[in-house]
Amino acid sequence: MGDFLDDTSLNLLDMKLVKAFLDVGLYESMAWARWGASKWAQNEPRAVADNTHDGDVQLPPDFVHQIKFIDFFNMVRPAFKDPATRAHMDAVFKRASSFLNSCTHLYFRAAGINDNHVHRLPMPSQGFLTEAGRKLYGEYKAGNKEPPSGLEEEICKEQEWISIIVNKKIEERKKNKQEEETRLRIRQALFQEKAQEPESAIATSEAERAQSIHIKREREEEEKNTGFKKAKAWSIQLAAGHVCVDLDSDDDNDMPQASHTGRASLPEGPRIQSGQLMMLMKMLSAMAVG
Repeated sequence: MGDFLDDTSLNLLDMKLVKAFLDVGLYESMAWARWGASKWAQNEPRAVADNTHDGDVQLPPDFVHQIKFIDFFNMVRPAFKDPATRAHMDAVFKRASSFLNSCTHLYFRAAGINDNHVHRLPMPSQGFLTEAGRKLYGEYKAGNKEPPSGLEEEICKEQEWISIIVNKKIEERKKNKQEEETRLRIRQALFQEKAQEPESAIATSEAERAQSIHIKREREEEEKNTGFKKAKAWSIQLAAGHVCVDLDSDDDNDMPQASHTGRASLPEGPRIQSGQLMMLMKMLSAMAVG
């Protein structure tokens, strides 16, 4: 579900450890601290809580709903290690969203590198809990650990809300092609995943060429089968009867024709022209080779 460091004495932690802990975008974030070695999965929720802040920074009146970034920076600066530079602080602000709960306001700054104004909400003097919340918390402190009614429904609503936010962020990341390709290459290197290569114009043309070659081969097979059938029919005619081969004729008709010349040296019968004989010989030769 994630890790939450509560009352961590954040100003005692090295900035490298803080950055590694708060960077949920890392594929395998690791840190070694006084509690031992830890490793977190990508997008695993992580949070740090600390009580240290500067409440003496001069701020605008309470009705103003935002403050300058430099004022927010000065308020949270004491929570971090003294040697931390502005670059270290920017690295933390880039990785993590920040909440600051003062006596009068709740401040919120989204993760990112910018000097935008920081929004704040005025907090009533009675605190964060509503009347129903105070009653429930009072029963818990009194020893009543029974879950409230409708807890499962509220959990489902919360999960659905988080899923919508995560899916929205994933879609936004996919729209950036260069960032998505870089992410896929890193995943391929780390986890031996096979990257899906995008279809290019060359790949498309090669596929079309392969398909045209396949069609051409089918046509050649069909023509060869037709030729084999004709050759078989002609070979049956040659074996069954007397055939007159006319070597002087230039007629290249496909089918044999009857002879009416009545040559003395050859008996009457079907006549095969010279062009047809050559075609027949080629086909018979191809059949023998095949």
